[in-house]
Amino acid sequence: MGIGIIAEQAGLKEWYERVGFIEGETKGFPHLPFRVTFMLYEIRESS
Repeated sequence: MGIGIIAEQAGLKEWYERVGFIEGETKGFPHLPFRVTFMLYEIRESS
């Protein structure tokens, strides 16, 4: 699963990391006034 958060929100990024997300690419978009950090979480199938 992937999400995008405002890159400057360090506390939010740290929270997502604590619950298992991994930080990915950070990039800017011309239509947004902030940079976006993408975060990934691997969902594993339960048996």
